[in-house]
Parts: sequence; C-alpha cells; structure tokens
Amino acid sequence: MPGGILRLAVGRLVMETSDEGLHWIVLGTLDSSPSDMAFPTAAEGWAIAENGLNHSSDGGRTWSPVVAATPEYYRAKVQFIDAEHGWATIGARNIRTTNGGIVWTDFAAPCPHARISSYSFFTQTDGLMLCGENGATSMEGRELLYTHDGGS
Repeated sequence: MPGGILRLAVGRLVMETSDEGLHWIVLGTLDSSPSDMAFPTAAEGWAIAENGLNHSSDGGRTWSPVVAATPEYYRAKVQFIDAEHGWATIGARNIRTTNGGIVWTDFAAPCPHARISSYSFFTQTDGLMLCGENGATSMEGRELLYTHDGGS
C-alpha cells in the first residue's frame, strides 16, 4: 500500500492501519469474508469473496460486485502490479484486466495437465504460474511455468 498503510480483512470487515498495527480503523464491510484482496492505489481496491470479484473506488469503504463467482469457489486470488494491470482467479475462471478493471477478459490456463494453483507477476508481461491440482501438498505433479506475455 502506498504511504505505509496496511489494509486487510478480518472476517467481513476491511480494516486499515498507518502506524504499523498499533491502531486500526474499520473502513467498510463486504458481503462475505474475502479470500484475497489487493489495493493497487490508495483508492482502488479489489477483493474476492463468495459472490465473486468486488471493487472499491473509495479505499475499501464501499464495495460493488464486478465479476460473479463460479460454482467452483475453492480457489481465489487477485493481484495488481499497477493501477491498470491485474489478474484474478475465481474457482476455475482466470481473468485479467489491462485498463484498471473496466474490462476483464478470460485467459486460458497454460497448464497442460492441471489448473493454475498460484501465480505472481513482476511486470505487465512477466510472471510465474504454478500448475497443479488443488490440495496437493508437495511439488510432485506440479509444474512451474514462466510467462512473457501476461499469461496469454
């Protein structure tokens, strides 16, 4: 978070601290507990909860659903590397944006034998994807892939 601010969810509550956790304030609430959250700017926030991908444009005070959840809500991740470029996984659905979330497009998992377990992007195009079945406890049966094209 910019300026040394930390935001996180405690249950449905979105909370913030600016003094290394000495004091916390409640900013807002989501309809359900989020699995993952990202704040690419102080105002713009993204959270994946049971209803799907949610967006806040006021720093986490209010939230609106943007992309509905899939029936396979067992895996959820959202990551932004800047205010424009983000990726999200909601169950078996993988989506990305290049315009700050105005439009989200599906992208196919590049995993030849499994689904995306996790990913981490470093730039708009470069990132790592870990492929494997959900619940695996070791690297056996998993593949680590590198992308140069944003996961296309």
